[in-house]
Amino acid sequence: MFRDRHSPHIATLNFHGLTLKHAFPVVKEVHHTQWSVQVDVIDAPDLVLVLPARKEIYRNAALDRLVALCREAIFSVIREEPLHRLSFENWIEASLYHDDFPQAARQLPLWYPTLARDSYREVPRFADLEPGAAIYDDTDSFDAVTFGRALRRSNGGEMHRLGGPDPRAFYEPITNFIGYPWYDFLPAFVRTGECFTFDDGKRTDEEGAVTLRPDAITIELTDQHDRRLDLETDFAILEDADSWGDPDCARIALTRTTALDPADLTDLIIDAVFSPSDDSDADSYDTQETRFRHDAAVRAHAILEGEDAAILAGIRMAFADRVAWRIPHGRTLRLSWSSAASNLTLDPAQEGPAQ
Repeated sequence: MFRDRHSPHIATLNFHGLTLKHAFPVVKEVHHTQWSVQVDVIDAPDLVLVLPARKEIYRNAALDRLVALCREAIFSVIREEPLHRLSFENWIEASLYHDDFPQAARQLPLWYPTLARDSYREVPRFADLEPGAAIYDDTDSFDAVTFGRALRRSNGGEMHRLGGPDPRAFYEPITNFIGYPWYDFLPAFVRTGECFTFDDGKRTDEEGAVTLRPDAITIELTDQHDRRLDLETDFAILEDADSWGDPDCARIALTRTTALDPADLTDLIIDAVFSPSDDSDADSYDTQETRFRHDAAVRAHAILEGEDAAILAGIRMAFADRVAWRIPHGRTLRLSWSSAASNLTLDPAQEGPAQ
């Protein structure tokens, strides 16, 4: 038996001194150990090689029996491990060899949001299930970023935990575990809607509005048994066909009393919407991200502080990116600009904060 040996170039069969590469069974646990075998033939008269090359094993009942013995041996080794993460399908097979084969460890990866810019991400670390454990199956980055903000707001900053009177820890779904009684028992929530409440008590989803400033936002979750879980939050970003890649078209709801500042809101918009192009004629990732961050920040300032603040934020970022580095050290640029006249002067630097 071999643990986590991934090379396909290693011989797997020693046939009386002749070594061959045969695809013997490999069992891969879910985001865990991979098990493989090597076979040393000592006494197997019914196991023969294909003539004349003698480079492969002849398929007969003896080979089928050998393959079955390899799988049984792998499951016997896994059974002695402190824990395993066999898929439910593999566990059913293992139980045919051992009636008392234990179920997979009651562990799942902690939930954390998938971001729009993620082309690949590492599987979050597995953790033991806590009391009140639940699964959250986010559908896209809009959903994930909205849900992540609701969780952090409920508990003071922790990514996967719901605070408040009904605390829960949320975990990633693992479809290979479907069938285990402990897994199927867990509430598996998906986002099924959102509700916006205004001062007059009206509850609406305001279809088509690009920006909403309600007094309260409720995210509605439903599990596989149609049980509801409502989360109060101050931010939601809603999926729309026009939203991808364009922060100006993203449908954003933000409560009037939110504690988010423009920088926080900018980061949320980027996490949910920014998906860089990898086309051969596209700009570099950094250039795309800089341009998108500029547009997202202008949108965030416009929502929270008004159009004048958004214009100033855009000018400030453009100035910092293109002009500020040109000002000599120890000098101060003074600029006055309008459609009618402009004036720029370079003065000696004065004490005090830079403008």
